[in-house]
Amino acid sequence: MDDRPTARIRIWDPATRLFHWAMAVLLVVSWISGENEAWEIHALSGYLLAGLLLFRLLWGFAGSRTSRFADFVRGPGAILRYLKGVLQGSTGHWQGHNPAGGAMVALLLLIVTAQVVTGLFASDDILFEGPLRQFAPEGLAKTLTSLHHLLFNLLLALAIVHILAVLLYWIVKRDNLILPMLTGRASWPADGTADRREKHFVPAWLGLAVLIVVTAATALVLDALQPF
Repeated sequence: MDDRPTARIRIWDPATRLFHWAMAVLLVVSWISGENEAWEIHALSGYLLAGLLLFRLLWGFAGSRTSRFADFVRGPGAILRYLKGVLQGSTGHWQGHNPAGGAMVALLLLIVTAQVVTGLFASDDILFEGPLRQFAPEGLAKTLTSLHHLLFNLLLALAIVHILAVLLYWIVKRDNLILPMLTGRASWPADGTADRREKHFVPAWLGLAVLIVVTAATALVLDALQPF
């Protein structure tokens, strides 16, 4: 057991946490509304997801350190070394995503982005037409519509793997990754590094303002492009 003293430090800023939970909720809403052909709700959910993804792209370059792509998107070598460490029982401390978790997050973001983009061009030729369908040739629109349906199955599988990995990490390593995404804080060795790490956070009000403005503006623009 590690008896070294620990400190509670910030891990995730409020904007990143709100993005995470809002995206999870909206993906469920999109799934249920799509299955029940509630197209108005499905469309609104998709527009909000598009806004959230645009925010996350911006935040990946200008947000708090743990939210930046440079902090958690690592190469295959770093991922393999981390996984080797997991097997050996030594993974170190990570303020943010570990290499394997970062890879999963990056993959999920890419698939969700592809899902949303294809949905903007999708059409069922009867009741629903995405706001960008009018700008795509018929053949391309049909291809993107098919991809929209296929990508969901991949997204669902990745989401399940992500949830199981978080649960296993909690059960096996006794490390709760869910709580920091709720509170924004986690334990860190009190070795003097915590104070330095605390300085790399964007003010909460600024992050939340950017998230709300970008998401709302994107949704309004896409809704205005909706042909009917």
